[in-house]
Amino acid sequence: MVAKKRSLLVELRKSEGSQEDVANVLGISRQYLSMMELGLRNPTARLVFKIEKHFKVPAEKMFPDLFFEDKSHKMLQKNKSA
Repeated sequence: MVAKKRSLLVELRKSEGSQEDVANVLGISRQYLSMMELGLRNPTARLVFKIEKHFKVPAEKMFPDLFFEDKSHKMLQKNKSA
Protein backbone atom coordinates (compact mmCIF):
# COMPACT_ATOMS: atom_id res chain seq x y z
CA MET A 1 0.00 0.00 0.00
CA VAL A 2 1.37 3.38 -1.01
CA ALA A 3 1.21 6.09 1.64
CA LYS A 4 -0.54 9.31 0.68
CA LYS A 5 0.74 12.60 2.04
CA ARG A 6 -1.85 14.43 4.12
CA SER A 7 -1.49 17.88 2.59
CA LEU A 8 -4.04 19.71 4.72
CA LEU A 9 -2.48 18.44 7.93
CA VAL A 10 0.92 19.64 6.71
CA GLU A 11 -0.49 23.03 5.72
CA LEU A 12 -2.22 23.51 9.07
CA ARG A 13 0.86 22.47 10.99
CA LYS A 14 3.12 24.80 8.99
CA SER A 15 0.78 27.71 9.74
CA GLU A 16 1.49 27.14 13.44
CA GLY A 17 5.21 26.40 13.34
CA SER A 18 7.66 23.55 13.19
CA GLN A 19 6.84 19.87 13.59
CA GLU A 20 8.62 20.02 16.94
CA ASP A 21 6.43 22.90 18.18
CA VAL A 22 3.13 21.33 17.13
CA ALA A 23 4.15 17.86 18.31
CA ASN A 24 4.91 19.27 21.75
CA VAL A 25 1.48 20.92 21.92
CA LEU A 26 -0.17 17.63 20.91
CA GLY A 27 1.94 15.58 23.32
CA ILE A 28 3.55 13.40 20.66
CA SER A 29 7.03 13.09 19.15
CA ARG A 30 8.14 15.10 16.15
CA GLN A 31 8.89 11.82 14.36
CA TYR A 32 5.36 10.51 14.92
CA LEU A 33 3.87 13.76 13.58
CA SER A 34 6.16 13.57 10.55
CA MET A 35 5.08 10.01 9.83
CA MET A 36 1.40 10.98 10.16
CA GLU A 37 1.92 13.87 7.72
CA LEU A 38 3.51 11.48 5.23
CA GLY A 39 0.70 8.95 5.67
CA LEU A 40 3.08 6.33 7.05
CA ARG A 41 1.39 6.18 10.47
CA ASN A 42 -2.21 6.62 11.52
CA PRO A 43 -3.18 8.45 14.68
CA THR A 44 -5.16 6.75 17.42
CA ALA A 45 -8.83 7.73 17.73
CA ARG A 46 -8.01 9.81 20.81
CA LEU A 47 -5.25 11.64 18.93
CA VAL A 48 -7.54 12.27 15.93
CA PHE A 49 -9.98 14.06 18.24
CA LYS A 50 -7.16 16.02 19.86
CA ILE A 51 -5.81 17.13 16.46
CA GLU A 52 -9.32 17.97 15.25
CA LYS A 53 -9.94 20.12 18.33
CA HIS A 54 -6.52 21.78 18.10
CA PHE A 55 -6.80 22.81 14.44
CA LYS A 56 -10.60 23.28 14.49
CA VAL A 57 -10.89 21.32 11.24
CA PRO A 58 -12.90 18.10 10.77
CA ALA A 59 -10.80 14.95 10.94
CA GLU A 60 -12.29 13.79 7.63
CA LYS A 61 -10.56 16.70 5.89
CA MET A 62 -7.17 16.20 7.56
CA PHE A 63 -7.18 12.39 7.27
CA PRO A 64 -9.26 11.68 4.15
CA ASP A 65 -7.59 8.30 3.72
CA LEU A 66 -9.09 7.14 7.04
CA PHE A 67 -12.69 7.97 6.13
CA PHE A 68 -14.96 6.68 3.37
CA GLU A 69 -16.87 9.17 1.31
CA ASP A 70 -20.51 8.16 0.85
CA LYS A 71 -20.11 7.55 -2.89
CA SER A 72 -16.96 5.44 -2.43
CA HIS A 73 -18.57 3.44 0.36
CA LYS A 74 -21.69 2.74 -1.71
CA MET A 75 -19.57 1.61 -4.66
CA LEU A 76 -17.52 -0.67 -2.38
CA GLN A 77 -20.69 -2.21 -0.91
CA LYS A 78 -22.21 -2.66 -4.37
CA ASN A 79 -19.08 -4.44 -5.63
CA LYS A 80 -19.03 -6.78 -2.60
CA SER A 81 -22.64 -7.84 -3.16
CA ALA A 82 -22.19 -8.52 -6.86
